[in-house]
Amino acid sequence: AETGEFTIADSANAINAKLIRRHPHVFGKGAAHELSSREVKAQWDQIKSQERGERTTRSGLLDDIPDSLPSLMRASRIGARTARVGFDWDESRDVLEKVDEELTELREAIDADEQAHVDEELGDLLFTLANLARKLNLDPESSLRSANQKFKRRFQLLEENLSKQGKSLHEATSEELEQEWRAVKLTPRS
Repeated sequence: AETGEFTIADSANAINAKLIRRHPHVFGKGAAHELSSREVKAQWDQIKSQERGERTTRSGLLDDIPDSLPSLMRASRIGARTARVGFDWDESRDVLEKVDEELTELREAIDADEQAHVDEELGDLLFTLANLARKLNLDPESSLRSANQKFKRRFQLLEENLSKQGKSLHEATSEELEQEWRAVKLTPRS
């Protein structure tokens, strides 16, 4: 330890101190006082903020969620963070109602032909869908990745089917493409 190296005992002591520091509701004075899960999460956030030393003047709940994250992942993390303080839908069905509301607003923006408003409403819909995934314990990035793969697989089958008919994508009519798409969707494991 004198040469700047850590021993197993040093590591164990550091871990022990960290556990005690981060769990005052278990180890601290008044540990018998039961905290709600919401209070425990709020306490956890406060302790983590203190440990980080709040190096900046930013102190908002969402400030340390990186802007660089993929947008669906970031939306899910924002929802999870606000859920810690009780700002969340009670159940996934409540989120579905919000999806319906956002879809209606998107339709209205499209009908009004206001591109900036369409962009805003589409963003709101995607944000809500990412949080629906979170409420369903799904990763929205993974769900979208799977959907992309499924679409690609199906489209490749559509191309193969057209090729067997002696047609290219460019030669097929919109109606033929739609008909082939429906047929492909009925194919098992497409």
